[in-house]
Amino acid sequence: MDVIPAFECFLCEELRPEGVRIGRVWCCAACEDRIVRSQAGTADYEELVRAMRRFWQVYGQQCVP
Repeated sequence: MDVIPAFECFLCEELRPEGVRIGRVWCCAACEDRIVRSQAGTADYEELVRAMRRFWQVYGQQCVP
């Protein structure tokens, strides 16, 4: 039986096997979809903007070569 690795999403902080790696950090497929589908001006969009700002403050240096 193969073990499917799961990584902690920087946004929702849940362990998920599907997603995308950005530098050394992980964004799960559900949060990636949430980012793509968000509409400017909504509360969800504003929450995502704040989360992405935190992401760049904490992980920004790890994402650039």
